[in-house]
Amino acid sequence: MNRLKTSRAAPTCTREVSSVPSAFCQIAVSALGSYSRHDSRWWKGYGLAVRELITDDNDTHCLETPMDGASIKQELASLAERYGAWTDHNVRLTHNLYTMGETRRSAKLQRVVQIVCDLARKPIEELRILDLACLEGGYAIEFARRGARTVGIEGREQNIEKARFAQRVLGLSNLELIRGDVRDLSIATHGTFDVVLCLGILYHLNAPDVFSFLEAISQVCTGLAVFDTYVALAPKQSYSYKGATYWGREFREHRLELTEQERLAKSWDNLRSVWLTKRTLINILNRQGFTSVFECYVPLELTKPRDRVTMVALKGRPARLMTNPTTIEHCGSEWPERLDNPPSHYQQGWANLSRAIVERLPRVPRQWLKQRLVSAGIIKPASWGSVQTLRRR
Repeated sequence: MNRLKTSRAAPTCTREVSSVPSAFCQIAVSALGSYSRHDSRWWKGYGLAVRELITDDNDTHCLETPMDGASIKQELASLAERYGAWTDHNVRLTHNLYTMGETRRSAKLQRVVQIVCDLARKPIEELRILDLACLEGGYAIEFARRGARTVGIEGREQNIEKARFAQRVLGLSNLELIRGDVRDLSIATHGTFDVVLCLGILYHLNAPDVFSFLEAISQVCTGLAVFDTYVALAPKQSYSYKGATYWGREFREHRLELTEQERLAKSWDNLRSVWLTKRTLINILNRQGFTSVFECYVPLELTKPRDRVTMVALKGRPARLMTNPTTIEHCGSEWPERLDNPPSHYQQGWANLSRAIVERLPRVPRQWLKQRLVSAGIIKPASWGSVQTLRRR
């Protein structure tokens, strides 16, 4: 007799079903962790409460639907009437019911989940994850569905109520949703987290809030932080914070005629916001104790604007080289804002001319010409040798 066994405690959620979807495996409540798909008692259990485990290896947590389908649809419509339709996060509530329709996809969600799966130092089930300004809860819900202890903070009533509705429908007891201002983030109030998600927030904040906010993220983050934000393409304006100078540009966040309540309903209460340059963001993360910072390109987001980036920052210990221990002190502590390194000499205009000279001159004249060019500062000693190496290849 074939039996299906689970490696972790069975979920607590239950649901009555009238049919068995092919994409799911059913576990009878009375089966105590295992059952026979060929046992006649299981086949007679269509009308019994069953637990559902998604067969995908990465998601073995329950899709709880303690409410019947009609009640879910009714409450979904009621929420949309009161707060408006879902704006960004498409959450599957039942097998064929989504908050924004089955055809709505999110490449960014796919990217963020893949980053955490690839870079987190522990299995997702052992992670504590913070989703800052969680909007309608899509990212927090995704990670809670995967077993992580997840906290979502959101300031707007319409968003937090939609997220709580999805949490209630899915029965996610490992998800905590807090209505509050992410600028109040602190270890004393919220604790520490293995993963912090800061998606679509930074470019809404003004100075100095954006700097103190990044500082707070560093304090609560013990593993990795994911940032998805717009960046300034040029350093238009400088900002000073705790003795350091940062660069970016300002944008108008709200129209002047909007009231404070109207501004808060859209994003934050500040009239203007600061978009940091990419190099400034990297420098801040470096100063705040993140030992590695990466920019993510895969999974792909083909429609992402050129001035929006996904950055990943990792907390670790500085690695001192065994073969050259003093290197770490000479690598530089920040990326100069206006540093513009040229391409390698292989792709500079004079490279083709150098190759042509090398190929045509005998050895003695070639050495004489090299000495003159080096003395004049036109080429570096190693550059000519590299060209010769290209020839020998």
